Amino acid sequence: MNRYYLILSLLLTNYCLAANEYYTYDRIDDTLHAWQMTFGTNPHPSNDYGGFGIIYNLDTIGYSSQDNLPIYAVKLSAHADIKEAQPRVLILGQCHAEEIYGVEISMGIINQFLHPEQFQGNRTFLQKGLYFTEIWIVPTYNPEGLRVVHGYVEDGVEIQDVTYRKNKRDTDNNGIFDFVDGIGQDTDGVDLNRNYDFNWIFGDTLLQSCDPTVSDCSYNDDYDYYKGEYPESESETQAIVNLAREENFLLSIAYHSSRSGNVDKNVVYPWAWEGKSTIVESPGFDVISDLGDEIAELLGYSYSGGSKSRRGNAHDWLYRETGCIQYLVEVGYSDDATYGEGLLIELDHLDEVIESNMDAFFHLLMRAAGQFYHNEFLDQDFDGGNLVTGVVTDINTGLPILDAIINIPELEGEILKPRKTDSEGYYSRLLYPNQTYTLAASAYGYNTSDIINIINSASGPTNEDIQLSPSPIYDLTLNLQFPDDENTELQLIIQNSFISDTLSITSGEIINLPQDHYRLVFTALGYTPQVFDICLEADTEILVELSYEEVIWEANPSENWVLSNDDGEISIPLSNSTAGENLIIEINFRYELEWDYDYFIINYINGSDTTDIMRLTGDNYVYNTDYIPFTIPEEHENGSLSLYVDRDDSIDYRGIEIDYIKIMPGGQDTSGCFDSGDLNFDGALNILDIVAMANMILADEYAIIADLNEDGDVNILDIVNLVNLILYG
Repeated sequence: MNRYYLILSLLLTNYCLAANEYYTYDRIDDTLHAWQMTFGTNPHPSNDYGGFGIIYNLDTIGYSSQDNLPIYAVKLSAHADIKEAQPRVLILGQCHAEEIYGVEISMGIINQFLHPEQFQGNRTFLQKGLYFTEIWIVPTYNPEGLRVVHGYVEDGVEIQDVTYRKNKRDTDNNGIFDFVDGIGQDTDGVDLNRNYDFNWIFGDTLLQSCDPTVSDCSYNDDYDYYKGEYPESESETQAIVNLAREENFLLSIAYHSSRSGNVDKNVVYPWAWEGKSTIVESPGFDVISDLGDEIAELLGYSYSGGSKSRRGNAHDWLYRETGCIQYLVEVGYSDDATYGEGLLIELDHLDEVIESNMDAFFHLLMRAAGQFYHNEFLDQDFDGGNLVTGVVTDINTGLPILDAIINIPELEGEILKPRKTDSEGYYSRLLYPNQTYTLAASAYGYNTSDIINIINSASGPTNEDIQLSPSPIYDLTLNLQFPDDENTELQLIIQNSFISDTLSITSGEIINLPQDHYRLVFTALGYTPQVFDICLEADTEILVELSYEEVIWEANPSENWVLSNDDGEISIPLSNSTAGENLIIEINFRYELEWDYDYFIINYINGSDTTDIMRLTGDNYVYNTDYIPFTIPEEHENGSLSLYVDRDDSIDYRGIEIDYIKIMPGGQDTSGCFDSGDLNFDGALNILDIVAMANMILADEYAIIADLNEDGDVNILDIVNLVNLILYG
């Protein structure tokens, strides 16, 4: 039966290529399932893949937003039916409906792996790619739009627009697909590459026309760039987001095309944003641009560079959230191609376009695999170095540790999320040639690893398997004392640099926690919150004395406060409070600020004296409640609290939205219990404490003990203070 399907698959492939038939959605569906029957149940029969298992696995990763069409992903590997500790590569064939080059290229990539006998010139790449990596290919994650481009009949009506760009989201909920045949002007649909939750706010709003003050509007593409109702509103975007979080990709290519020609034939990667006095480059930009320039050279493209604008796209989101470096390839052939309102493809040069993109794909694949090879086009050798990989395991059990943080300070930045291990404990990071790096691994419930010095090897990836020893587990006994001997159930919020968890507790309850520093917040309806900062180094009992809620200042406006510029300020008088009094500031808010440039600040002001209580930058645009302890200084006379945004007036993020604020007298213990700066409890100040602090900053979860300069935030200034403590005591 498999032999029959193999022959049928070959005949279909050869016939379709000879007929120059494009991959419609239906043809993608049929072809992928035919390949699954042929190659997805038994080892591949080719002698080129001796010793390999099943190399092909077809998966459905989601469904389209409007028509509920399956979104398919193909996994290619020497053992595609299991997950292995290997570098992973993601190929996104098509995002925008009319940009069909990527569909043809991605299906061509799959075809080469499945039929190596037809592509003997790439035999080594095919073998090494399958053996050393896992390759995930999504031919299209906009199946609705692809159907519109190639045309179909629905309820007796023919629907086709070869210039269509978006998905089919019914934006006005009228039950009708509202589109206009020709460029732009389509009132339905969302641009999926403006829908990711990073810089989403800068995408176009619904029915936004071109602005001639910032763009060339001669192209007449109004409404084509609608960002969606909210970030990741579209199930197509969610499918890619979920896949990326699950698989921890190292490298990626996303294929696009430019009908206008304004951005044709170039390679774009994360990021080199304009809009400030200097270009804002992504952390690790040299690593990213080095490979990007090589890809552009292989393609014969004259331009490659970091993305200039902030607008909710996939490549910036992937790098910020997961560490995956994605290269957006704007595919084209002729410098002066005139697509007009026809298909966005040059049929006469399709084979040449696919071939040149195969060269670039295999180059990226060999970098992910860490394999030496000679590139004939560039007449250049590429070594297998510039890559560090490894597996993090429990030293006692040998089991892999999920979500261990891999910290390489030379590649990190406050704007990036922590780089973590996958379910196999595996990690991989791309490095810059001939540079040295330092690496440390940490995980909740474990002691941080020793610092590892990485020196690139030209012969292959640097492998650093890491074993972490579990931290001691201690009992935390919670004795709750209520007024009038009540026994109400409380909510306990447990926070440290790795976790933020909420539990329901009763008096006398014992919680087992690993040695670490924690912030504990006790809350219950009608009672004043209590805040404790503890260093858990032994079995510990805490007495929590609850009191009825007494609010000395409160605001719960009918419409949320929005602080988005320097003009807005909330002032809270504390004239009825006394010096030395402990307060709890309870604030429910969300924020999105430009990293390292804009800050949300809470200050205590007493005459000409100002005390920082909290200082935030970056983003957490989901409403959450913070409980901020503050002790009124001894010099207090007629002081007040001031809440405001300090901006540099260059990039307009969404700012601060505050739902409510309460000020209450409250008990707390934030005295700490260890030497200043010793964040890993080893009794010494060294580089491991810098790693611990960097992890706190990257995870945006930290305890007050890391706030060495007591400005209400943990950031680069505290790292500077910690370095000074290490060097000078």
